[in-house]
Amino acid sequence: MAIATIDEAVRDTRDGRMITADAVIALARLQGPRISGLPMDADGFIAVDAHGRVAGARDVFAAGDSTTGRIKQGGLAAQQADAAAEAIAAEAGAPVTARPCRRVLRGVLVTGEAPLYLRRDLDRAHPEAPGGVSRTPLWWPSGKLAGHYLAGFLAVGEESGDALSDRPSWPVLAQPTSEGPTMSTILIGVDASERSQDAIAFGNRLAALSSAHVVVACAFPYNDAIRQGSNPEYRKALADEAEQTASTMRDRLDEIDADRLLVRITANPSPAHALRDLAEAEHAEMIVVGSSHTGRLGRVAPGSTGERLLHGAPCAIAVVPHGYRTSHEQPIRRIGVAYDGSEEAAAAVAAAIELARTFSAELEIIGVVAPETYTGSGMLAGPTYTFEDLEHTVQESLDMVIAGIPSDVSAVSVRLTGDPADQLGERSAMLDLMLAGSRGYGPLRSVLVGGVSGRLIRTVQCPVIVIPRGVEAPLATLFGAVASVV
Repeated sequence: MAIATIDEAVRDTRDGRMITADAVIALARLQGPRISGLPMDADGFIAVDAHGRVAGARDVFAAGDSTTGRIKQGGLAAQQADAAAEAIAAEAGAPVTARPCRRVLRGVLVTGEAPLYLRRDLDRAHPEAPGGVSRTPLWWPSGKLAGHYLAGFLAVGEESGDALSDRPSWPVLAQPTSEGPTMSTILIGVDASERSQDAIAFGNRLAALSSAHVVVACAFPYNDAIRQGSNPEYRKALADEAEQTASTMRDRLDEIDADRLLVRITANPSPAHALRDLAEAEHAEMIVVGSSHTGRLGRVAPGSTGERLLHGAPCAIAVVPHGYRTSHEQPIRRIGVAYDGSEEAAAAVAAAIELARTFSAELEIIGVVAPETYTGSGMLAGPTYTFEDLEHTVQESLDMVIAGIPSDVSAVSVRLTGDPADQLGERSAMLDLMLAGSRGYGPLRSVLVGGVSGRLIRTVQCPVIVIPRGVEAPLATLFGAVASVV
């Protein structure tokens, strides 16, 4: 019905009936311009064919919001105008082929971080422009008005620029279903530094023993959301360099079948945000990054990308120590797990069991007695604990975990005393791989390092994997079935 609002009531304009309402939600009805002398529909819009010709009016063309069509958008108007211009030129004798308008709806959704690029083929006539959602542009030039010629003109500002071209949407390698992911993905973040070679060396070892796809990703520093002052040529140069870097690193994955390897490049001023977005898009089980090049050889010293990924990443994060590429052929025989009795530590144990089976390695379940944690004022009431009591409590917790390790996995417990991060870091010199859980608060199914794990990743002397919280069977889809841990 048509309505008019009056104070706290609405009036039906058809019969004058008044209706009391606390709130009114109305859907606007589109009205066309009703241009005198031109055929129009009941709502005043001009009917046109696929070439923009106005029905019933000779030598008259129309494009844009004034024409019939339920979806009104500037990019669609530009596409109609392109078709009309070609038809006019062809009728005037120009050597062009008048192509009908085939509508592709393209839009940019500005978010708090990188924008989302959306595309839908409304006429299902463009196989090169399938529908999709991506963090990287699905067309180029990637302006708001996606016309074949107008987009390039607006991007450059003076000359004609590049004609609009669509780019394929990224395939989702691990599309989730009601039964879980159909396949798994390892995402390796790279740049042109030697630390990326370390990440590739470790990722190569993991992927060689699984059926996972491997995505080698490189971000380049460009913000597609900012149109003013954009430089398409500079962007292309950055993209080409990133593509070359990622392809070179991909070629180092010599133990992986080519059909399991993919290269992704993305424009984002923040590599950490880029990798996080890619991990979500690809449903990655793990992100692998190298350490800062300023760290000591053989030790993990995560750079800014690694640091940011360790706060909120949607999957496990592996940080590989500086120089690992020179020793990656050494077998992984001993895997350590930092265990403190928490649910997050239990998740790390579950993941370590899968890795121990994969590498035929022995597990070390490592607990640390930290006396200063239990010290307090003698004036406080309550039971008094001796140092021996603390040792017994930690050892009892470790024994319970060992008792729950499946019989096909060899495992021992190790009890240390002192500062947890320092003790675990020193112990890591005897390990080939270490795992730790996220802290016990923050978003579920995401990595969020706490005090001990945050310091641990700066002192550990072997690759370290931090497991997201809230995941019952971390890494199971990468390396095997769910392991049961007490």
